[in-house]
Order: sequence, then structure tokens, then C-alpha cells
Amino acid sequence: MITINDAKDYIYVPASVTIDDMAIHGFIQVAYTYMRGAIDNFDAIYETNDDFECLADLFAVMYVAELYQQRNQYSTGSSTPSFLVKALMQQMQTYTYEENNEGDKK
Repeated sequence: MITINDAKDYIYVPASVTIDDMAIHGFIQVAYTYMRGAIDNFDAIYETNDDFECLADLFAVMYVAELYQQRNQYSTGSSTPSFLVKALMQQMQTYTYEENNEGDKK
């Protein structure tokens, strides 16, 4: 799971600037909750497949960046995720979890 500092590095917010930390933490929680809802057996695959974990963490940091950059635009503009975020989600949805072949790709 990514940290607040991981997200801040990606969105170019200095670690010493803490005013948005609560919002960034909330965005991180939203990203992982979104993945848990969209991907069957997310936690099991995340824990057993390093490739999937890397993709999930990349999705999380990119999704957090989008939410952070659009945080004041939701009432006035579109909040559609970028093509890259959608593509990562589609790729992660191809992973399955089976007891004997943990976290394998279909």
C-alpha cells in the first residue's frame, strides 16, 4: 500500500507541506477501496503476486494524483478517470486468485 509521502512525491507536494495530508490519506483509502470493489479477491492477489501489487500501487498513486488535482473541480467539471487509470484497472481485472495458483493472470 502506498504511503502519504509516496503520493506526495508523485504529485510534487513537498513532504514538509502537511496541510493536505488528511485529503491525500482519504484519497489513498478511496483508491484501495475502489480496487477492492472492482477486482475479485483483491487482497489475496495483492498479498501473493508481486506484479499485481506493483500495478495496484501504481494505480493507487495515479488515482490519488487525479483526485488531488481535481479536488476543487468536482462541482464544476468532469471527473472522468484518465485513459491510463482505466487501462490499469482493466489489466488488473484479468488477475484471478486460486488456492493452488495464487494470484495468477488468466
